[in-house]
Amino acid sequence: MGKIEAGKLEDIINKIKPPYEIEKETNKDIILKTLEEAERGTDFKFPENFEGLNRITGGFDRGDLIIIGGYPSSGKSSLCTDLTVGFCGLDHNVLVITLEAATKSNMRRILANTQGINTMRFRWGNLTDLDKGKMEAMIPTINDIWKYNCIRAYKMQDIIRAMSEYKPDIVIIDYLQNIADPENLSEYARLTKFTLQIQQTARAKNASVILISQFHRPQEGKIREPRNSDFRGSGSIEERAEIIFLLYWERKLKMENLSRRENEDPEYMIVNVTKNKDGETGRVQMKFYPEYHRWVSWDDEKNKEEVIRYKSAKEKGSKYDFYIRSH
Repeated sequence: MGKIEAGKLEDIINKIKPPYEIEKETNKDIILKTLEEAERGTDFKFPENFEGLNRITGGFDRGDLIIIGGYPSSGKSSLCTDLTVGFCGLDHNVLVITLEAATKSNMRRILANTQGINTMRFRWGNLTDLDKGKMEAMIPTINDIWKYNCIRAYKMQDIIRAMSEYKPDIVIIDYLQNIADPENLSEYARLTKFTLQIQQTARAKNASVILISQFHRPQEGKIREPRNSDFRGSGSIEERAEIIFLLYWERKLKMENLSRRENEDPEYMIVNVTKNKDGETGRVQMKFYPEYHRWVSWDDEKNKEEVIRYKSAKEKGSKYDFYIRSH
């Protein structure tokens, strides 16, 4: 390096503003702070019916980015509906940001979950008087007691603006790949940028973010449990997350056109905790009622129904013959 270049470098270094003074902590201060936080535990726990997730993760903190991944139509939005209901019941301020469905679709799911109304009744237009009465009875709870808001978004600026306006404890974003890109970047660059921006915004706003991310549909004949490497577009999705949940609904994948009647046994669902920055990983088995967007703990003593797995569905016979013959 020549003298001129060295001189320029020195000028640049001299112009750099000194960093903010960092408060020095003794080892004693750090130990006492660690002890205080350990006694308190994490900032948030998952609702009671997701106790299996609490056992593995211990819950989550403000500023954490939680990714829920899975194949298309694998229950990701339904899981977030049940989490929304649970978090609101725990008196948390919850903001749902939808980049796919209309806000009324999200409300249908919440009403289906809380009142036991088959979601398809809303679409068929055949709600009973009892259904309507249940929905009206929920208005005071959702409108006046819950700290719940749902907005439709299109761009990253919409997400940041909503988080600034509503000041939520927990934000649920459905879903990453649908965020519009005005710069026309490649999928890799776009998802890398948005994942980083969402994480930075969560930390700046002191909120936890649950972000849904889509996988490519598996090739026919190659259906398997999803892996972190299946995330569409960017490895930064996995790198940025503090916690990752991957959903696997085998029967839905192998019987894509299956439909469910009311009062059927629950579906068998696996929630695989594939990343947990401070703890263990592992699978959680759950019972899932997709028509009600309800998730039930595997160990729930009140729920004695047996789950419907792919193999058992074939063994049940006539009730599922149509779906078996068509696949």
